[in-house]
Amino acid sequence: MTARGGGRRALASVALLLLPALAMPEGRTFRRGMAYGIFSRSGTAFHTANLDALHALGVDSLLLTVPREQRTVASVRMTADNPSLTPSRASLAEAVRLAHARGMSIVLLPILFLRETGGDDWRGSIAPSDWSAWWQSYEEFILDEARWAAAHDVEIFSVGSELCSTEHFQKRWEDLIRKVRAVYPGLITYSANWDHLDGVTFAPALDLAGMNAYFEVGSAPPSVAVMEQRWATILPGIEAWQRRHGRPILVTEVGYPSRKGGTIDPWNHAARGEPDLAEQEMGYRAFIHAWSGRPWLAGVYFYMWWDDPDDGGTGYTPRGKPAAGTLSRWYTEGLR
Repeated sequence: MTARGGGRRALASVALLLLPALAMPEGRTFRRGMAYGIFSRSGTAFHTANLDALHALGVDSLLLTVPREQRTVASVRMTADNPSLTPSRASLAEAVRLAHARGMSIVLLPILFLRETGGDDWRGSIAPSDWSAWWQSYEEFILDEARWAAAHDVEIFSVGSELCSTEHFQKRWEDLIRKVRAVYPGLITYSANWDHLDGVTFAPALDLAGMNAYFEVGSAPPSVAVMEQRWATILPGIEAWQRRHGRPILVTEVGYPSRKGGTIDPWNHAARGEPDLAEQEMGYRAFIHAWSGRPWLAGVYFYMWWDDPDDGGTGYTPRGKPAAGTLSRWYTEGLR
């Protein structure tokens, strides 16, 4: 979520195998994804209840984030010492094991957070006091997670997310990707920010070109027709970006808060407003209508599955909301 804007386990459920395949060329599988919120939560009962619910929706792939923090935009070191933010290795391993048992693939996405922010600071604007020291720390972070991903048969690994101010370091990124390939055998991606796609100079070195899709498609009052019209003006640019780098696109994040105006600024996780479950569902529906059947689309991960009953009814989770039904119809019936 922005502040601005290899082995597989045997399938545990025949039902998932019988889901109609969504359109992809050359026999490639479309990943019906969901970002799964773990953070500090753990335990077999917690994971079982949530993964069973996701499986019932038709989800066949999970995106798991592994956060680390640096203190400010100028810091050069990263830590994993925030227990409320970073899931334990045991919890991650349990989630991967139980997801694989249900026939779900995994995307592991290491992500950087700032502990202290001011003004418009966010991960996309970092400016370390010593770039060489920052890259050394970041490389240690990513290679540590890549080795863990390899040891746990994770199918897709992201080398980063939304680090806009670093993306012009093409050689640094290409060197890092080569080092990841030396320790990790699966597919490699990077999650570009929706308004900074052309900055990803190293996209040809990836297997899948990842991106979030928090485009500002909404209107007041919300209208699916307006959202679809806006997607129709946005998608040609995304298709041109895909043709330039020649890699399938993986939408690593897309989602809408269930609040009024949530489709107007879906990237704005800090905004407040009245609950509006209908607008969230309309955002899902317009996205599905606009993006379905794109031959270059390798999968979509909706942000995010969260089981906290105290989110005030305005959070991003589709859990228990009309958006979940719309998503399930796409994932299980190929709804367009």
